[in-house]
Amino acid sequence: MPTNLYKKVTNYNSVAIHIKDTAAVAAKITALQQDGKDHFHIVTDFDSTLTPKFVNGERTHSSYSFIRKKGYMPDVFLEEAQKLFAMYHPIEMDPSIDENVKVQKMNEWWTKGYSLMIKHGMSKGIISDIVQQKLITLRDGVSTFFATLAKENIPTLVFSAGPGDLIREFLYDAGWLTLNMHVVSNFFIFDSEGIATGYSQPFVHTFNKNEYVIKDTPYYNEVERKDNVILLGDILGDARMADGMEHKVVLKIGFLNENEDDLLEAYMDTFDIVLTSDSDFSYVNDLLTTILTFSQH
Repeated sequence: MPTNLYKKVTNYNSVAIHIKDTAAVAAKITALQQDGKDHFHIVTDFDSTLTPKFVNGERTHSSYSFIRKKGYMPDVFLEEAQKLFAMYHPIEMDPSIDENVKVQKMNEWWTKGYSLMIKHGMSKGIISDIVQQKLITLRDGVSTFFATLAKENIPTLVFSAGPGDLIREFLYDAGWLTLNMHVVSNFFIFDSEGIATGYSQPFVHTFNKNEYVIKDTPYYNEVERKDNVILLGDILGDARMADGMEHKVVLKIGFLNENEDDLLEAYMDTFDIVLTSDSDFSYVNDLLTTILTFSQH
């Protein structure tokens, strides 16, 4: 392995890069290089992965929270949404509850939550206003990441349990909804006046966010024969986003944005590479460049 690549997968001269098994990661990167760009695709979460967890020391909003907390919904919506959170979030987080039960309960939560937004006037206008106010911020370096993927025509899946209409509109407005870019998420159905009247199904939620749910999408047809994947996420469950399709190599990169002392070991057991301190995308971009440069030789 080239010396510069070895340095990239060990410490990168940064305390924010954590790798449990350097040899295994190096082997995966070598395989990605040798197989070339025509054999891999990207699967990435959106909130707290492409976006930072904190900006200027303050916690950022998730894409859903922009709808919920920025005055677009009446107080009665906030009260009802909080009741749903109090009911279902403990189930989501309880490790003793069977996952099949969790899947059922998350479907209930998402159904009630999206129905609640429709009841209280969800619209395309709200989506557009959030985007035009520039409320969503990407991590430093994500724009470079997107530009490289677009230039090299690497299929890229933004996989989110949040509101897909907002994510798509944000990417479109920023110029990143390129031909290689796909969004699999939760979408509203709007009437001719832009008022939400329904929602797409099945819902994408915490416990089914994997490639099983993309089998009826255009993205599936594009990547079915691409047997390598680089995966990026910020919660432990995101490491399963590539489940559901056969892969030769899955390189998993996890962003651990807080509670590092408590969670680092679990993240290192789950992801190949863990980036702490709410890292930017410099390391990810260098890895991508290393892989692409080699494959172009």
